[in-house]
Amino acid sequence: MRPVCYQNLPQGLLPEAIRDGNPAGVSRLVDGKREA
Repeated sequence: MRPVCYQNLPQGLLPEAIRDGNPAGVSRLVDGKREA
């Protein structure tokens, strides 16, 4: 795997798994806190 950075990219262009609100429901860490 290769690290990828999405800085200042509009929400509509981001992969669904990392958009604000987490519409895909993917378990992830945001600012050190688990979101589901």
